[in-house]
Amino acid sequence: MMKDFFEKLKETKNIDFTDQQKKALLHREGPALVLAVPGAGKTTVLISRVAYLINVLGINPKEILSLTFSRAAARDMKKRFIEINGTDSTSAPHFSTIHSFAHQVVKKELSTQGIEYHFIEGKNAPIHKLELLKQIYSHINKKGIKEETLEDLANAISFVKNRMISPKDIKQENFEIKSFPEIYGQYEKWKREKRYIDFDDMLTLAYGILRKNTKLLQQYRFKYTYIQVDEGQDTSPIQYALLRLLVHPRQNLFIVADDDQSIYGFRGADPKELLDFKKLYPQGQVFYMEENFRSTQSIVAIANQFIQTNQNRYHKNLHTQKEMGSPILVKRSREYKEQIDYLIEELKSKDPQCSTAILFRNHLSAVGLVDQLLSHDIPFYLREGKRYFFHHWLTRDILNFLYLALDHEDGKSFEGIYYKMNQYISKKNVDLVKKKSNNQSVFDVLKNSKELPDFQRKRMAALEEKFFILSTLTPIKALKYIEEHLNYGKFLQQRKKTRPSMVSTGEFILTRLKNIAENTSTLIEFLCRIEEIENWMKQCSKQKENSSAILLSTLHGAKGLEFDRVYMIDLVEDQIPTYASIKQWERGDIGLLEEERRLFYVGMTRAKKELTLLSLYPSKATDRNCSQFVEEVQACIKNEIHQNQANPYFKVQDKVQHKLFGPGKIQWIQDNTVAIDFENHGVKKLAADFCMYNGILEKMQSI
Repeated sequence: MMKDFFEKLKETKNIDFTDQQKKALLHREGPALVLAVPGAGKTTVLISRVAYLINVLGINPKEILSLTFSRAAARDMKKRFIEINGTDSTSAPHFSTIHSFAHQVVKKELSTQGIEYHFIEGKNAPIHKLELLKQIYSHINKKGIKEETLEDLANAISFVKNRMISPKDIKQENFEIKSFPEIYGQYEKWKREKRYIDFDDMLTLAYGILRKNTKLLQQYRFKYTYIQVDEGQDTSPIQYALLRLLVHPRQNLFIVADDDQSIYGFRGADPKELLDFKKLYPQGQVFYMEENFRSTQSIVAIANQFIQTNQNRYHKNLHTQKEMGSPILVKRSREYKEQIDYLIEELKSKDPQCSTAILFRNHLSAVGLVDQLLSHDIPFYLREGKRYFFHHWLTRDILNFLYLALDHEDGKSFEGIYYKMNQYISKKNVDLVKKKSNNQSVFDVLKNSKELPDFQRKRMAALEEKFFILSTLTPIKALKYIEEHLNYGKFLQQRKKTRPSMVSTGEFILTRLKNIAENTSTLIEFLCRIEEIENWMKQCSKQKENSSAILLSTLHGAKGLEFDRVYMIDLVEDQIPTYASIKQWERGDIGLLEEERRLFYVGMTRAKKELTLLSLYPSKATDRNCSQFVEEVQACIKNEIHQNQANPYFKVQDKVQHKLFGPGKIQWIQDNTVAIDFENHGVKKLAADFCMYNGILEKMQSI
């Protein structure tokens, strides 16, 4: 009957399993962990296992609970199960998110007690969670909260709940949010009083309910005798604790995961439970699915080498039977503009029918891309529409300088930057500006004030002249003038001594502003362009995905997706890996750096046919360095070539394109040396590894 099951799937659905997949799929009793590499067909195995349990082993579908971590994934799994199994939805097992399951538990218990509650996340919330957090933050810290800090605050609260950190231990955590313990305490108190519940509460409440209500717990244990979990690497301690309650004592827990793709530590996910699986379940079985059905050999081989640098992981041998394909290209540029120009030319020259993604570590990277993609009429869409760039303190500073230059009566802009120009302007001086009438110049108020000494009034007259000069400059010259003549560059350098990570991000933003400025002629045009880009980003993030458009996404946002062609950009230190992860590593803690490397690995393995890594050359002027991950990839490429004497990327008679010598054909290959007959330059002998990982030599082929 088992043989008939596999033959039927092959004949009717063209599904043919590898030996590794079959071993995992046929598991029935007891705990099991399936370690599935990227592109290993894990979803097909999961839903086929459900079909096997039902059709071959005779398990009642209603006894099977299949959990995943997004509603879209749960819907997709149910749809695919129905297609494979040929049944209707009423006879399908329960596919759910773990949060939805927890909500079911909470709803049942609280309704029994007659307790009414309100969600503060979702469309119908009486007050949204983020709005509530804004109010509490403002009340405790006596100031408003920035958009990026608000997201950090929400993530920190999720982290506390998912990691099961008690309120008394919160102070031991290193949350870089002012007054976080007080904010957390007030947030929880307010929710209790108002009977508010957020999504993370569903997990903690469900866990608490099932621990106390043994009768209800037994009902769920009896109802679901088989539980399987998708994306197990994204599971948090509270979720694992909930699962352990449910599967006891049968322990029929089937987890599909990849510890190398655990990238949500900031939300509380922790791969430690996976790594300790045999300690937690001594009788449990561990299966491996190591064949990648997505990517070419050139991508898979390097990705496999790259991730092995991490220490805290299961050893897996990622491999593929697919063709060799194009080598991974590493392109370094001297300036960001050169990187974008290269990217635009690439996009124009490539087949638009091939799915393409541009991936980056930080949302801020999207702004320069949107500007240039709009200018060149290249269709694109954003997977996430966060617009921190436009609300960041440095962007606001630059805009305030320009607003004040164009309107000397703009007291609000003056108030935002007065202490950043090294002009010895006091708070008392600012109070004078606040009291001025609407049609008075900021500088007139100060240079005519009797409360200021003569030297200060002269200083204000000189400052007024500088802002007049600023108003006459082109945008790119204006930004440089702000740095050099209005002392903003000195302000950034001074601040960098105390808050290096924050200023590093600010410098990243300043570069993007300069790139936008280079393409505008007047300050008004520049300001309008900034507004236009923000509106486009807002609009594009609401558009539906379009296969012919370029996807712009963070590396986190691209997880689970795949594309023919992938470009990973802005691969510089402090972006990836982040400043915080580097500092932790220097103190001997490798955890955060390893998660950053996993994130880079996730980006690499999104590519099916072509992968290009874009970085910048080091710069002493800006303390900029190429990402260490790019250098690790280059070392892997070099190692791969030297290990394979036949050279895995190039073959005799291959047509190639050299950045300097143009088109040519490979005549012979020996170790790392390739001899190429170029159409216009004759035969040249070149070092293959140097040419490839510097993006100098490419195989000419269509994909």
